[in-house]
Amino acid sequence: MTGDVSVFEQRRGGPIIADHTTHTDLGGYMYLDLNYTDLTNISRTVQLMSGGFDLTANGMGQKDVCLHAWYQMSGGPGYKSELLAALKFDDGIVDSSLVIPDKGGREQWNLLQVAGFTKDWDNMYIVFETEVQHPDESGFIAIDDVAVLKGKCQPLSCGFQDLLGGETFCLWSQVAAGDNKDWILNKGRSPNYPESGPLREPSDVYDYGCYNDSDATLMESQWTFATNNSQKVCLDFIRSTEAPGNRYTGLRNGDECWGSSELDSTKKIDDSFCQTKCSGKDDEFCGGVNAVDVWYTGKSFQGTYLLLDSTNAAKDDYAILQSPIVSTSKQYHCVSFLYNMHGSNIGSLEFQFLDVNSGNPSTMWILEGTQGYWTHGQFPLPTGQNLTDYALYIVGKQGGPNTGDMALDDITFQTNDCDVVPSEAAPLPDTTTSPTETTVASTFTQPTEPPTEPPVQGSFSCDFEDWDLIEGHNCLWDNVADDALDWLATNGDADDGISGPTHDHTPGGISYNASGYIFKYYNWSYSQVYLEVKSQHDVHVALSPVIYEGEDWQKDLIEVVIGGYGNSKSVIRRGNQGAELASAETPNILSGDEFRGFWIATKTTAENSLQITFGKIGQSTPLMLAVDPDPVVFQYLGLASWGGGTEAFYKNVRTGAGLYLTFSPAGAAPHTANALLKTTKAISAATTCLNFWYEMFGEDVGALALKYQIGEADPQFIWMQSGSYGEKWRKGSAQIQNFGAPYFLFVEGTVGASELGNIAIDDITLDFHACPIDEAMTCNFENDLCSFENKGDVQWERKQAKDLEVVLHDHTFSSPEGYLAVLDLSNNKAGRGILEGGLHAGGKKACVHSYYIRNSKEDAFLKICVKKIEADEDVACQEIDVTGGNRQWRYMALDVDTDGAFLETEEWMVRIEGYSSQPSDKNDAESMIVVLDDVSISPGSCPPPGNCDFEDGLGCSWVQDQLNDDFDWLVLQADSENNIGGPVYDHTHLAFDGFFALVNANEDHGEKTVANMNSPVFESSSDTFCIHFWFYASAPNIGSLNILKTKANDYNKFRVLWSFLTGDSTEVSDQWQEGQVQYARKFENVAMFLTIQAVMGPGDEGGFAIDDVRIEKKSCETLPAEATTTHAPTPTTTTTTTTLAPPDPTFGCNFEQGTFCDWTLEHGDGLTDFGISSANNSMESTLPNADHTFHNASGQFAYLVSDNSAMSLVAHIRSPTAKGEMCLYFYYHMFGSKMGQLRVYVSKDGTSLGENRWSAANEVSSWNLGWLEISEAENFQVVIEAIVANDSLSDVALDDLNMVEGSCAVSAEDNKCNFESGFCHYYNYQQDDQLDWIIHTQSDPQLGDVPTGNGFIYVGLTHDFSMEDVARISSPNFNFNATGRICVDFFYYFSDGPSSEIHVYTAHLEGEDLKLEEIQKITGGTPNTWRRFRKNVEISEIEFMLVFDGKLKKNDTIVAIDRVFVTKGSCSSLMFCDFDNLDLCGYNNAASNDYDWMVEKGNDDSSAWTKPDVDHTQGTEDGGFAFVNPGKFEAGMSSSLISPQFGKYDKERCLKFWTHLYVKYIGTLDLFLIHNDYSELIWHIDSDKMPNEWVQSQVSYIAFDNHHIGFVATTAARGVEGDIALDDLNVINDDCDILPDYAGANSNYSDPTTTPTTTTSTTTTTTT
Repeated sequence: MTGDVSVFEQRRGGPIIADHTTHTDLGGYMYLDLNYTDLTNISRTVQLMSGGFDLTANGMGQKDVCLHAWYQMSGGPGYKSELLAALKFDDGIVDSSLVIPDKGGREQWNLLQVAGFTKDWDNMYIVFETEVQHPDESGFIAIDDVAVLKGKCQPLSCGFQDLLGGETFCLWSQVAAGDNKDWILNKGRSPNYPESGPLREPSDVYDYGCYNDSDATLMESQWTFATNNSQKVCLDFIRSTEAPGNRYTGLRNGDECWGSSELDSTKKIDDSFCQTKCSGKDDEFCGGVNAVDVWYTGKSFQGTYLLLDSTNAAKDDYAILQSPIVSTSKQYHCVSFLYNMHGSNIGSLEFQFLDVNSGNPSTMWILEGTQGYWTHGQFPLPTGQNLTDYALYIVGKQGGPNTGDMALDDITFQTNDCDVVPSEAAPLPDTTTSPTETTVASTFTQPTEPPTEPPVQGSFSCDFEDWDLIEGHNCLWDNVADDALDWLATNGDADDGISGPTHDHTPGGISYNASGYIFKYYNWSYSQVYLEVKSQHDVHVALSPVIYEGEDWQKDLIEVVIGGYGNSKSVIRRGNQGAELASAETPNILSGDEFRGFWIATKTTAENSLQITFGKIGQSTPLMLAVDPDPVVFQYLGLASWGGGTEAFYKNVRTGAGLYLTFSPAGAAPHTANALLKTTKAISAATTCLNFWYEMFGEDVGALALKYQIGEADPQFIWMQSGSYGEKWRKGSAQIQNFGAPYFLFVEGTVGASELGNIAIDDITLDFHACPIDEAMTCNFENDLCSFENKGDVQWERKQAKDLEVVLHDHTFSSPEGYLAVLDLSNNKAGRGILEGGLHAGGKKACVHSYYIRNSKEDAFLKICVKKIEADEDVACQEIDVTGGNRQWRYMALDVDTDGAFLETEEWMVRIEGYSSQPSDKNDAESMIVVLDDVSISPGSCPPPGNCDFEDGLGCSWVQDQLNDDFDWLVLQADSENNIGGPVYDHTHLAFDGFFALVNANEDHGEKTVANMNSPVFESSSDTFCIHFWFYASAPNIGSLNILKTKANDYNKFRVLWSFLTGDSTEVSDQWQEGQVQYARKFENVAMFLTIQAVMGPGDEGGFAIDDVRIEKKSCETLPAEATTTHAPTPTTTTTTTTLAPPDPTFGCNFEQGTFCDWTLEHGDGLTDFGISSANNSMESTLPNADHTFHNASGQFAYLVSDNSAMSLVAHIRSPTAKGEMCLYFYYHMFGSKMGQLRVYVSKDGTSLGENRWSAANEVSSWNLGWLEISEAENFQVVIEAIVANDSLSDVALDDLNMVEGSCAVSAEDNKCNFESGFCHYYNYQQDDQLDWIIHTQSDPQLGDVPTGNGFIYVGLTHDFSMEDVARISSPNFNFNATGRICVDFFYYFSDGPSSEIHVYTAHLEGEDLKLEEIQKITGGTPNTWRRFRKNVEISEIEFMLVFDGKLKKNDTIVAIDRVFVTKGSCSSLMFCDFDNLDLCGYNNAASNDYDWMVEKGNDDSSAWTKPDVDHTQGTEDGGFAFVNPGKFEAGMSSSLISPQFGKYDKERCLKFWTHLYVKYIGTLDLFLIHNDYSELIWHIDSDKMPNEWVQSQVSYIAFDNHHIGFVATTAARGVEGDIALDDLNVINDDCDILPDYAGANSNYSDPTTTPTTTTSTTTTTTT
């Protein structure tokens, strides 16, 4: 600050109500108080000046700039000061200035702008100056938000960054009140990037395309680059030398470079006109002759943009930015900008135009949902003679938390005309909205919503507030005397034994969460306030004549304070914090744990005073009574709490006592008992519209109907609804036609199947005119065909459901007595039935809804269209195949966008057509019937099919299943008394008054166990969808929650897509859990629908809830991890990746420090400890010869080694606590003469093992990678369990444990899958099958000795199937880069012997069609036995799949598959094994073994085992072989290796193999031929006869039956170091001599004590 009198100072708060930046009393501004100016000084000049801005360093010499700032000036009658704003330079010259004379008394922020042109001096200064005129001066001057912008002054254009490097809103400002969020200025990435929002401000270039410039007026400034022009050269030049306001760069005629601040979008032409090569780059185009290629100039990536941050936002939160008033003298025609709407929770972005005189805003541009990253948008401004001054709103409305960030930048106002870009952002005709619920003036007055008036109390209109069952009432409605039940007046708080809504509908019903002493105002002119509130203390309610801002005391209003003074006293005051009119001691009147109800009533006394009373709902005696002799005429209701973080939760704030009408179904006759309400006098008006509100809720809701009666005739239906529609008041409307005679009206409620249902009505109004055209219109066929007329050659007929075999009940009434529309084409299958009618005004968006039944036995179709009246051409249609199916009602919807199709004055109609695809000469007796009911038209677009937040009950297209379940889902609010066992808030709004669907275990359902709700039908598709939802499961053993899919033409064929089962140990949560499952429809060619199913279990507490169902066209993973699903991703070509994350500091451990890091050993009964060691080479150890971390003998690892005791050893190690999506990596080593298992569990309670998620057994002597993806919404720990077998030498070792956030970057080698870690990209098929394969990793079912670990896939047991049902599973795409021969090798299992089948195919895609070629049909043999299949297959396609069909023919059976290998080249013989895959090739260790055969690679110096140095097959250390070390065990102990079962062969066969027996006297090797009931020794050798090398061995034999071959190694003496090894086993159909020649043979030898036996054998087919 400088000047003769330095009295400008920074202020916060008063005397100005709020600064301009934040619109609060917390923000700062500069303030000059003229009352305290020192007038004794010689000069009266007061000056505020900035520091110098270095123009030279910033390249800003000789440039246009604009100073703008906000100011206030106010004073008394003698106030005559002026404010000068200027730009000053080092030479002392004030180059540009603006003098503002004050008019006095304007205590509001005003805008000033100073246009300047910089000098070539070093510094520029901003100066504000005033001169006091005389000693009696009084008042003040305030200044805020000073900025200098590049370019010429423009009233509205803004890039949100000023010349001084600061952030600025330019001339735009936040709305001071009325919204609940603020736009902010942001640099760099948005807080929620990359899920939502931009990474930075708009990037450097956007190519807007080619524009006509024949008159050379498109762009403003030109430069020529005769030899070196290019797109980059021109763009860089414009950016580096940026002439003022150049937002656009243009390239023209090859060598011209242009800059401009505006762009006339009407001159856009085809890009083919801009194909002149650049003068400096001949592979680029630089415009054309008289044509300019226009680019957005862009800014640096460090710039500022406007952001609406969605962090922790709630759905429908919104923020408003407003412009100053723009004079129509500014001839702006177009607004251009850049927008970013990227994220899954994007709400809407809207520009509104406000005519200041009328106060009516209108939408100019609006987009909803995700739109992508930075994109150009624009819209035209209104023009015309009647246009007044205007302003703009930018309204951002959020769709939900954290992924709904929206951003704007570079708003420019242009003088050229333009169109809406993108075109879909154009608003609908006559779209008028108000941006706020209750708005508050800022720089100008914003419009408020019109007050919600109470129902008009005409002769036949009634809100039931004065309904008194003792003294009568004033409504012209009354109960009919001879009906079974009476309509009774009640409210949700009355203790009258009547079940019903918690509150009435009569205007009010406000919910608001207050968190401070600033009132939230609502339009209110009623004499009563009823409210429910939850707070610890200090609830403040105001009745006010105006809307006040802030916390200023003594405002002219009535304030009622409930539970003030620490919840001890309540008062009524005149003025907030004003004089007390009444008070009462009310200790603990409020509760922070429950809602409590209160009322406030006002009336004018005879003395014209205002009487105010306050009391509790349910008590007529007031707690306080006050009289105000100077009444306040209030128009607004204000709700607040107190400061210091006190919160008050208001709900059901309403105008009356909350009375509505209902009836009690207790003890009434099901389906027949009714309650009738009738008008007490006849209505004679020709045309009337009856509006009313109703609530229908419960498990067994009956029906609500409107009827009319003329004279003594029977009452006729006008409107009817049945079933549960959620715990919410809903509007009903009925157009009543001219009956030509007076009539009475009836409201009839009918009891449902039981007492578990309630119907209530409120706020009936009868208007003597036609219903507004925007009200929903319905035709339910209960009275006639409505306005529909038959136009086809086959007639639609109105029939009762009971008269049709194909229908159980109508849709409206859910009763066989209900009516519907029927088209019978059985006798005229070439005919067409057409209904036309259902008139509706044009120029609107609308949705045509209807319900239909699929029940035609031959091809038939239902088509619903809209068309112009008297026109032949349909505008929009929806066609449904109604063939097949059963008697379930289904929903369909047709979106109608009449904008542009019809003129505003035109009307359109609905056209319904039923027809067949059969030829005209086919007139057999097969039934062909089309059935329709409840055709309706509602304003607005149709909801996306299947998406549902339940805020409108099941009106979102889901329907209760009326055939295949036992009871209904309830749609209710969290605070409903019927919410037993459900969540405490919904998921959509996270509020107690939000809606969701619920079934609960607390209800006594008896034998009823299943509740289904069905989606609309989805037509055939080849897309992949993600079914996303939120669910709640609140207790163990409550049953299962399932997502099913069903073919629309066969309701008995459903499949489970997703299932969440609760059991004894199920970890349940009191929070909503995220659920989702992928639904790939790639090969489906039929229509499907989905079912959300709850199957109740034995538990009697808790329940299942569902909310926010969304169905999107995308892929997704299954959530949560506990859910079971059989659907894997769409097939992709197999790849193998092993990119692992670096060790996590919390979860990572490599044991190199000799500790278990943050993992802990578990101790307890039966548990031993892991040890930590480096590689051990002792004779008694089976540990690895190197660690995994460093791959050397000194590296450390954790281990568990058998101690040869009689008991198996078990050790547990537990991870630190984790949460969310994690990937567990680890390396393990398992090897030994008789191995145990390694298992991974996920524990959620911190103590138990938890759920087994992964296991392995019988691995080779090498480090193997194990991994597991875990996703848990709550805390969990990983427990790794190691088991080593008793009385054997075996080990389990662990190294490099790690767990990191996110999914695993690892996949199995898909052409070799053992199903231990998942499906290996195998996926269940979506077409032509009925069942799914399930992955098995847990304890059930047990199928004997599984070939690998615990994992396999199976079908059966729990499936509900029909004879000949098929389960199909496909591999991923295999690609061996060539056609030719492959080897297919797998194991299979039948539990029932010959009654099941497996079909094996190769397959490839031709377009969308799957071409199958059968390899083999396998039928069951010996039951309960794993068998092996191996076959050579010729493939003709480079890319192919392997497909398995499992077919079950008996209940309680199972088919299983494991260890599928698909390899290039020929298979070896079924009887051949070279052990190079490091497995036993289907040979098994016998269960009676004392020690086991092992598979290993060649020897090395550090191995714990004695074995050959190389294998025989390859002659290298990399080849595999089978071996034992007999010398490590007691003499006489043995180990048997049993072959698969070989078929009988009545000729000689030769068994060839290679043997290695090292060290004399180590033991013997015998070869047995094993028959069903005896064994014969056919070959024998002693180790003392063998050299230390591989020796060729062979023997001939004949087998007349199915048989096995068994190799038996027997220990001669313990402590002798050596090995017995086998390699290259093979059987050929030929005879041979015995080898080696010193081997012995003893045919027919049988010794039961040494006969090898197995508990399960491996059998193979005989196909080769």
